[in-house]
Amino acid sequence: MAAAAAAGGKGAQAPALEDLFTAMAASIKEEEYEKVVKTAGQSTFLSAYCLYRNNRFQEALDVIRSWKGVDGVDGGDKAAAAAAQQLQLGMLQLEGQILFRMGDNAACITKYEELMQRSKLSGSSLSSIDLKTNIVAAYVAAGRSNEVSKLIETLKVAPKDSFDLAFNVACAAIERGDYAGAEAMLLLALRVGRETFIEDELNDEEIDEELAPVSVQLAYVQQCQGRVTEAMEGYSALLKRKFADPPSMAVASNNLIALRGPRELFDSLKKSDKILEKTPDRKLRFTEGLEPKLSPRQKEAISFNKVLLLLHSNKLDQARELLSSLTEAFPSSFIPALLDASLLIKENKIEDVEDVLAAYVVKNPANADAANLVRAQVNVVIGNYQKAAAALAAIESMKHKLGMTATLVALKERAGDIDGAEEVLDSALNWWSSLKGDNKSVVEAITHAAARFKLGHGRHKAAAVLFEQLLKSKSPSIRASAVHGLVVSTAHFDPEAAEKFAAKLPLPPLPGLSSVDVSALERTVSAAGTLATVRREKKTAAADGLSTDALGQKRGATDGENAMEKKIKKKKKKKKKPLYPKGFDPANPGPPPDPERWLPKRERSSFKSKRKHKNIAAMKGSQGAAPSMAAAAEERDKEKEKEKAATTAGSVAADGAGKSTAANVNASAAAASARNRRKKSGKR
Repeated sequence: MAAAAAAGGKGAQAPALEDLFTAMAASIKEEEYEKVVKTAGQSTFLSAYCLYRNNRFQEALDVIRSWKGVDGVDGGDKAAAAAAQQLQLGMLQLEGQILFRMGDNAACITKYEELMQRSKLSGSSLSSIDLKTNIVAAYVAAGRSNEVSKLIETLKVAPKDSFDLAFNVACAAIERGDYAGAEAMLLLALRVGRETFIEDELNDEEIDEELAPVSVQLAYVQQCQGRVTEAMEGYSALLKRKFADPPSMAVASNNLIALRGPRELFDSLKKSDKILEKTPDRKLRFTEGLEPKLSPRQKEAISFNKVLLLLHSNKLDQARELLSSLTEAFPSSFIPALLDASLLIKENKIEDVEDVLAAYVVKNPANADAANLVRAQVNVVIGNYQKAAAALAAIESMKHKLGMTATLVALKERAGDIDGAEEVLDSALNWWSSLKGDNKSVVEAITHAAARFKLGHGRHKAAAVLFEQLLKSKSPSIRASAVHGLVVSTAHFDPEAAEKFAAKLPLPPLPGLSSVDVSALERTVSAAGTLATVRREKKTAAADGLSTDALGQKRGATDGENAMEKKIKKKKKKKKKPLYPKGFDPANPGPPPDPERWLPKRERSSFKSKRKHKNIAAMKGSQGAAPSMAAAAEERDKEKEKEKAATTAGSVAADGAGKSTAANVNASAAAASARNRRKKSGKR
């Protein structure tokens, strides 16, 4: 910044720019770029830089592009000319960085290449390691990771020169799929960064916070390598530290949510709400401090994961609301259409998925391949195999590939379109046969598959033609299969040719087969009993001096006799005496046993309940009274009743039968009420 300020605008204005920079130094140090913008009108570079630091990228870009360069520089004034040249290079560098932050990576690389070309022409070198790091980052973001190794050699830098540079090289390795190399570079970045910050006298907490992006990326590499447990531990450890680095914390939260999937949804929703929030018009918005610091790819991934999380949580209405805003925010992405299809499936509207994806293919032909793959999958699920085959056939980049050919044939065969399946095989065979190069094995494989398919569906003549081509193969197994196929196929329309091909069937000779007596073998097999019998007869024949043939004849002659003897001499079955209990006399068995002896006692007719009501007295009296108190109360009640009976004996006797009847009824009611009380108290 100081060098750029010293470079100045016009030659005579350099000191004024230097004074202006000194006056604004305090505001820049405090990152109060809004104040700097108001006072930096005399310097285009400073004004654009302050707008850039204030995340007002488009305004900064407009200021740079409105700059007309340095005029009025005297050619003899070498210092002024050098300052003007340095200012132009600074403007190019700042413009490239602004384009990078805006996500226009192709334009960013163009500016950096122009910067390198101008610096080479002017004889000045790009000595700033930060500038070289930014150039590498632009190549990685633009998808040109394969060129990073050559670029580093051109810039004459090494990953060990800066932990930021090592980090960018690791990102390039991730884009190439070299996760082992990426992990090595990230570990190097951690080591170099820690050494650098120790020299800057930062404490451990500050060092860990500065290296948080590297730690998040290391956990991501572990995730890509399938080391899920290590990755989750890494993300969780970073989130517990709560570093003042919102982009790193947002990426760690998003990746942890993606790893969990449909598990721990409540916690995942809480973490997601800290990254994305709803606006009053019910659209998604990144929380304060994240919007300008996340790359477009990061914003896209986090937004889509939010909708996917809502789908897992069955919050379909919220997912539908956010999906419309995502379609507007990322019009060139296929993910919103895929999420829309997933939402329809979740809502049991699977028939509408085909219409949604077909409409997307028409509007976005560049992303049609991915959409057609999903269309094929959905149609297979609902059983519409013909539409699934049509969707796959529309993918030109995969046409005639072996896997695609096999899938199309299977789908058309399922749909009953045998002619269409045959056409797919013939087309693939013609395409591979027309290619130049060493592809004979592929042609043979497709030819063999096509011949088998035609034979299986009754196209015998066409199958015979293909099988005959396979007779020239160098593979013995393919030749043998071709001969067998020719025998089967030609047998349907040319039996003589089938016999000729049948004679060519490879029959491996069996040693000693000509010396075998088939008749003796049949007799031996039919007369042979168990293996033990055969061994015993062989031993007897060897002792008697009989040969194997004589033994077979002897066994055949005696076979009928043995059968007759078995019929005559039937084995008598021995009847076992029944076992009686000890002391049992079968002559005097006594009374018959109880027919209910196998039933449980409580189910027998002779069973009498011996139920005892214990502690009835203990339950009388007031609630909570002890048994002794209840007994005393009962005695007092009895004495009172006796006294009352004695005083009213005469009147009761004079009332006669009517009163006694009423007394009996009242007694019955009292007994019933007592039973009801016992039932309520749990006693029966």
